[in-house]
Amino acid sequence: MRSALWLAGALALPAAWFAAHFTGAVDGPVQIAFASGAAIFGAGFLLSWTAEVAQLDVPRALALAVLALIAVLPEYAVDVYFAWRAGQDPAYTAYATANMTGGNRLLIGVGWAASVLTIWLRHRRRGISLPREQAVEINYLALATAYSFLIPLKGTLSILDTVVLLAVFLAYMLAAGRSHHEEPTLEGPSELIARTGKIGRRAATLGIMALAGGAIFTAAEPFAESLLAVGRQFHIEEFLLVQWLAPLVSESPEFIVAVLFALRGAAAASIGTLTSSTVNQWTLLVGALPAAFALSHGDLTPMVLDRRQREEILLTSAQSIFALVVISNFRFTRGEALVLFALFVPQLFLTSPLARWTHSILYLLLAAGRQFHIEEFLLVQWLAPLVSESPEFIVAVLFALRGAAAASIGTLTSSTVNQWTLLVGALPAAFALSHGDLTPMVLDRRQREEILLTSAQSIFALVVISNFRFTRGEALVLFALFVPQLFLTSPLARWTHSILYLLLAAGIVCFSRTARAGVRDLLPRPRLRRRPR
Repeated sequence: MRSALWLAGALALPAAWFAAHFTGAVDGPVQIAFASGAAIFGAGFLLSWTAEVAQLDVPRALALAVLALIAVLPEYAVDVYFAWRAGQDPAYTAYATANMTGGNRLLIGVGWAASVLTIWLRHRRRGISLPREQAVEINYLALATAYSFLIPLKGTLSILDTVVLLAVFLAYMLAAGRSHHEEPTLEGPSELIARTGKIGRRAATLGIMALAGGAIFTAAEPFAESLLAVGRQFHIEEFLLVQWLAPLVSESPEFIVAVLFALRGAAAASIGTLTSSTVNQWTLLVGALPAAFALSHGDLTPMVLDRRQREEILLTSAQSIFALVVISNFRFTRGEALVLFALFVPQLFLTSPLARWTHSILYLLLAAGRQFHIEEFLLVQWLAPLVSESPEFIVAVLFALRGAAAASIGTLTSSTVNQWTLLVGALPAAFALSHGDLTPMVLDRRQREEILLTSAQSIFALVVISNFRFTRGEALVLFALFVPQLFLTSPLARWTHSILYLLLAAGIVCFSRTARAGVRDLLPRPRLRRRPR
């Protein structure tokens, strides 16, 4: 009964759109965006269920590839429409790349992570093992991602890209078709369709696919244009609406299908569906954009990408490289899923060129660290903060170059306060929310030593500036004490540095009258109440 309700509900959304579209019952950008988006949403479910049924007749890997291809058809329709319009109006080029990069990053940053986290929450498995047959998806994703780095370097999307990427896609489909065939386990609406027998399920599959395809074909243009109109009406940046909201609508059925696989414990099918979709995005979708542009333009002129579009594609490529390195050992853990999600979320809010470059470099550094067996603790400890805090360092240096010493040091001092309060305080809260109870974060010996060393450094720095003077010599001492920590990472080195910081701080307090007075001023004093006369 529940399966029939799901199927009826999904069929109702395209049917309602047909009624509204052909009778003109909806008017205004918000209403059109909602109605057309709902049709695309319902069509995505219908296509996903019918593609699941296809696993009864074709090899599993090919079925997953077809499932992923069909499931992302809603986004293809919207993105290809933007590319077609770009051939007539260059302003639409930005929207075509925005939809593609947003969809791709949502697949990895949200979809991949959601699958593993669902497995953990439902089945209490901290990680999943992927079958070796999924090397097909991983290998072709690696090939497509490697080629994608050429696009921001060239600054164009041309017919040459179409030829190369479509060739990769066809090779991927052929390789998937040669994989071992397994009988699938169907549940829900797909099982309901499959129970109608071979002839019945094939007829139902074709009919449902025709209905969903018609809904996507008629809804793609109204959805795309109404989304832009909503942005203009409510003064929301159109690029961001197209980059995040449009793929969220068109890909949400795919995410839900992957989560449903994960809820059943079918981890390989869940990740396999999303991995196949990522391959399809980088090959068929990206390859289709310059083809649609050229057909609309009437010649073989390439799509010219501006700086922002090139940066967005570079960031998307960097994320794919990192994701590939994560699953290259055919294991995907809860921690890795959380890292993928945590790296994705800031991209929704930090949209400056500096933020895009920072995220790209961070993805590449983390990927290089894992690939070349560089200790991840050191990468996270030094390279990640260096990338994320470099804007702050640059601002402080610019203040210093202008002679605004107080503003320069004040900026960095405020940041240190924020680190020791808001950031440190947020860590156990995030841990407790993720863990589902108030269990504290347990620190091992190394983590305790690192925090002790950081505290000792802060004490020394406080003593240095307690007299509200900061000299060149003191700055050199701070730097000289810091540099060895990059290379000396043993417990003995951490204890040595900690004791040295504390001894130097005590020495300055003992032998410097001004420092002693400054430290005394920093300490809280009890207020004495005066007795009334």
